[in-house]
Amino acid sequence: MLKKIIHTKLRKYKKIEKFVINNIPIFKLRSFLPYTFQKYNFPTEINSWYEIWKYLDSQQEFRVGECFKKLNYLSIDEMNAIESIGKKYSKYSRYFKRITIPIGINGMMSNISTIRTLLSFKKKKLSILEIGPGSGMLGLLANHFKIKYTAFDISCAFSVHIMSLYSFLFKKNFKDYALAPLNSKGIIDDKQYPLTFIPWWQFLNFDFKLPKYDFIIMNACFFEIDKKAIHFILNRLGSINQRQNILVDDWGSKKYTNISDEEALIIEKSFNIKKEKINYSKDFFIPNTQCHFSYILKNKNTNFNEFKKNLEKRLGFDLKKDVKIIEKKNIFIRILNFIIRHIRPGRAKHNFNQPKVLGYDSVVENNELKKNTANKISFNEFKLRIKKIEHRNGKPCFTEDELYGYEINSSEHA
Repeated sequence: MLKKIIHTKLRKYKKIEKFVINNIPIFKLRSFLPYTFQKYNFPTEINSWYEIWKYLDSQQEFRVGECFKKLNYLSIDEMNAIESIGKKYSKYSRYFKRITIPIGINGMMSNISTIRTLLSFKKKKLSILEIGPGSGMLGLLANHFKIKYTAFDISCAFSVHIMSLYSFLFKKNFKDYALAPLNSKGIIDDKQYPLTFIPWWQFLNFDFKLPKYDFIIMNACFFEIDKKAIHFILNRLGSINQRQNILVDDWGSKKYTNISDEEALIIEKSFNIKKEKINYSKDFFIPNTQCHFSYILKNKNTNFNEFKKNLEKRLGFDLKKDVKIIEKKNIFIRILNFIIRHIRPGRAKHNFNQPKVLGYDSVVENNELKKNTANKISFNEFKLRIKKIEHRNGKPCFTEDELYGYEINSSEHA
């Protein structure tokens, strides 16, 4: 059954993606290629249904202890969620008959802080969109805690994995827009589907209407996305007429980023980005790695139909006039830099050259709850309960990379 699900998803995904790539212009396509994955030599293309086993609980290897330390404890509800999801995930991963049966523990532990933050807002019915979902564990946690969830990804391997995993576990309660017709008009914003997946080509299609989300999650990906794509994504999401709330637990590797501090400043100003304190409940300890920021488009969102109408005007721009404007701007920037360097070097340089939000963590810790660990799950109890799942499965519950990957450093992930 699972083989058929994955094989069908992969075949249809590749067929549609090939057609789309043939019909998308270069600059738009460049922005939505897995650039950082390629720089890390991380394979994102698969040609066989069986290759999916490589992406089970991938990218968070050797981080369980690190995540637990950051969380300080697990609540009883969180531990119950991890056990319940681990058992379900086992049914999926054991099908590949490998030497381990991953239960998703890495991905779950790295996403508990995000779930904790979302639940601290105490809204009865939350809806979230995750950009770059990886192995899809946040979606499973969100579903467990009754949070409506949508994923958006650009890589073939992770997309097919998520499409297959959610189809296998949730069947008709999962809506897969990767297999929808290319002329789809968008998501029907109702309560029918608790989990949804959007492929990158539907996200590029402005005729594809997005529903409203309470939060957008961008964990370990913001600085791994092309700067043109960041502008496009924020503009696309901002086309919904409401303030966009974004949660970031980890900004992603800056090793290969093309978003400099100056570019991050431009993004902040372009989208009116504001850092906000997390409205945490006294019942939750929120790790200080969580950053909550919001934005609302200052101007109307990009109207590509207007671009088409004004094409001749855009092609016939006044080159001399534009050059003079650029020269004036450059003179102003040179004067400003001179003032920064010679008049108030320390403070002014920091304010001008560094972003105020993007790349920085911001949250007020609930230290009172941190000390009060009554009725909380300790790390030793957590390990014992995970070992029980592992014993029942009869194989190690971690990934094969973890089983043999002694050379892997927990900070070296794409």
